[in-house]
Amino acid sequence: MPDASRTPWQTIHLPTNSDARGSITICESGAQLPFTMKRARWVYDAPPSAKRGGHAHHRTAQLFIALTGALTVAVDDTKRKERVRLDTPATGLLIPPGVWIDTEEWTSGAVLLMLASEPHDPADYIRDYAAFTAGRKA
Repeated sequence: MPDASRTPWQTIHLPTNSDARGSITICESGAQLPFTMKRARWVYDAPPSAKRGGHAHHRTAQLFIALTGALTVAVDDTKRKERVRLDTPATGLLIPPGVWIDTEEWTSGAVLLMLASEPHDPADYIRDYAAFTAGRKA
């Protein structure tokens, strides 16, 4: 029987090698990334008070990685809510479709990389939280 307390999103640790020359972190489709990446985008220069996101996706899975700095990702599937702090490029937050996402509490210089399973499609977005929650009630 599935664990009802388990969240659909998960934090994943990305393989990282470090030495005197610096660090390198790896993320590959089919290994750490359970989908083929079809879109990459990044957010930077966000002020600390910025709240971005405010939507869910019908079909798109995503991996969020804070390349520099830190930010908080608030995730919500209407059954569970969690605030996940991303503050290292060696950790990502894997978010499946059907999860409401907000990003906030940005540090100065933070850069958020988002890898997505689907190309951009405006019809894939759910931008109204009331409609999102209404669509999930059984």
